[in-house]
Amino acid sequence: MKDNSLLEKHQVVMNKHLSKGYIIEASEEGFDHDAVCWYIPHHPVINPEKPGKLRIVFDCAAVYQGCSLNDQLLRGPNTGNSLIGVLLRFRLGNVALAADIEEMFLQVKIPRQDRGAFRLLWWEDGDIRRTAKEYCLTVHPFGAVPPPPFCANFALKKTEDIFGKEFNEDIQDVVDKIFYVDDYLASINNVQDAIELAKALGSLLRKGGFRLTKWISNCLQVLESTHPEERAEEIDFERLPTERTLGLFWNTMVDSFEFNVRIPKRPLTRRSILSSVASRYDPLGLVAPFVLPMKQLRQRLGKLGLGWDEEIPNEESKR
Repeated sequence: MKDNSLLEKHQVVMNKHLSKGYIIEASEEGFDHDAVCWYIPHHPVINPEKPGKLRIVFDCAAVYQGCSLNDQLLRGPNTGNSLIGVLLRFRLGNVALAADIEEMFLQVKIPRQDRGAFRLLWWEDGDIRRTAKEYCLTVHPFGAVPPPPFCANFALKKTEDIFGKEFNEDIQDVVDKIFYVDDYLASINNVQDAIELAKALGSLLRKGGFRLTKWISNCLQVLESTHPEERAEEIDFERLPTERTLGLFWNTMVDSFEFNVRIPKRPLTRRSILSSVASRYDPLGLVAPFVLPMKQLRQRLGKLGLGWDEEIPNEESKR
């Protein structure tokens, strides 16, 4: 093993999955000899923006003898909400609040009769000197088709169908329109309604095995009404933080979206300008008027026939 630290991190996540029952030893399932059987390769992935967090991806697209597990799985419809729709509704009311469903995808079980197709091999305690043991997944993995969001969305809506009648009718609209996969973003017109909605929604989702965490709001009263362990980390009630919400930076103190602008270092070239323009993540087009001049500059430079790494003319760099 070239990277022992990576192996150790991988083992930590495996231990967590085992302790929570997301993965179990295959012997516990008592598979019949004629049960469906497929072994899934798995590998660690680290997000550069979250270097301390490792996620295990199960490669259900891996091909053996011209076949992969994903080839055999049914693809479902896209039941998710529109990203733009969720963000627009998030800006409607005066009181904004957001939360995250903890490990949402891993709360949805694989039917017992299908778990034989989700087997994997791993060393006990991460000791590669031992013979690998056979395990199987009990929950939907990252890397499968249909992707976990489809199955999780279905389970979320099923929770609302079964238990929603016990709550206010507004809860049904929340589940149908306000969630974007595991992210909850809402805005309400008054504080008391926001507090009641947060409590009711948390109670509803718990009935389906989902837990809302990382609560954040632009309103201190709403935040104070949530359980301390379910709030976003390191909340300073004197100065509310800027949180990343669906890829956007939300300054909860002033209740506005913020955009970090990276000015290309000199010399300015077509490549550096393109990189700066492309790095803007703005699904609502809020900063489009400011980006347009840079796009027009790119167009003019293209007509001049400049190479990608040639310094642009002085008259253009002064604009």
